[in-house]
Amino acid sequence: MSFIDKVKSIILHPRTCWDGLIIESGVFKAFLYLMPLLLFFVITNFLSFIFFPNSNIVEKIGSLSLKLGVPDASLLVIVFLVYAITIVAFIFINTTFIFLGLKILKVESSYGKTFQVFIYSVTPLLLFSFLPFISAIVGIWVFFLYFSGLSKINNISYGKVLGADILGFILFWIVFLVIGLSCVFFIYLPYVKSHNLPQAQNVYQTQTRSQIDNSIPMIIGECVKTTILRIETRLIDASTGQEIQGSGSAIEYGNGIYGVSYETVVEIENSKVGDQVNLCLVSIPEDCPPGDDRGKVYKAVNLQTGESWSIPDSEHFCGGA
Repeated sequence: MSFIDKVKSIILHPRTCWDGLIIESGVFKAFLYLMPLLLFFVITNFLSFIFFPNSNIVEKIGSLSLKLGVPDASLLVIVFLVYAITIVAFIFINTTFIFLGLKILKVESSYGKTFQVFIYSVTPLLLFSFLPFISAIVGIWVFFLYFSGLSKINNISYGKVLGADILGFILFWIVFLVIGLSCVFFIYLPYVKSHNLPQAQNVYQTQTRSQIDNSIPMIIGECVKTTILRIETRLIDASTGQEIQGSGSAIEYGNGIYGVSYETVVEIENSKVGDQVNLCLVSIPEDCPPGDDRGKVYKAVNLQTGESWSIPDSEHFCGGA
C-alpha cells in the first residue's frame, strides 16, 4: 500500500483502515511513513504561526530569542523541529510502555505492530494540527484510531486496550520516579553539598543586571530586558498632583516605553519601581496616519513577581482622539 493510499484509508475510512494496514510487519515501514508527515507538520505549523501569530507564543519565542541571541524566525523553526522530534520520542516511549502493559495482560502482541498503530493513529494530528479550530475533533479522531487499531491487531476488547494504557501509564511513572529520585540523591544533592549556592545565585543576579540594555523592541516578537521606572494611576489631579484612584493604571519603563490602561491592572499594582521586566512588542496597529504610531501593545513579565500584563502605549490608537 502506497503512502497516499495509507493516508486516504486512515482519513476516509478510519473504521476499516486497519484491515489493510495490519498485513505489514516491522517498524521501518511505519517510520518511513511518518517522515513526510513530520515534514508537512513542521512546514504548515511554521506558516500558520507566521500568518496567524499567537501573542503568548510570540512573547515566549521573543524572550527565548533574546536570551539565546538567535533570530526569532530561526528559533521558531528550531522549536517546531524539536516539537516534531518530541512527537517521535513520545511514540517510541508510549509504544514501549503500552507494549509492556499488553504483555502484563498476557496479550499476544508484537512491538512492531504496536508501533505501527501509534504511527498511523497520529496521522490526523500531523495533517491538521495547524487548524486550531478543529483540535478537539482531531484529538477524538486520534484516540479512536488508536483504540480501534490496538483492538483490531490484537483481537482484544476496548476494555483491555484501556487496561494496557493504565498499566503502561503506571509503569511509566514508576520508571520516571526512579530516575528522578536517582538524579536527586546521586547528582543534585552531592552538587549542592559541594558548591556554594548563595554565591552562584549572586553571580546569576549580577549577570541578569548586566543584561539590561533598555533598548526598544521594534518588531513583533522582539523582547528586551528593562526595569520599571514609574508606576501611577492613569489620571492625576491637576490641582493637587494626587493620583486619582480607580482611573486605571499607567507605567513607564526604563527604556522610555509608556503603558496605560483604563482598567486597574493588579499585576502592575503588585510591582515596584526598579523591578526587572522582560518587555515584548506583541502588536502594531495598521493603516496609521503618517507620524501617528500610537497603539502599539507591549507584554511585560515582571521577573521579580512572575506576573505579566499586556497594555498599549497610548490611551487611544492611531487615528483616534
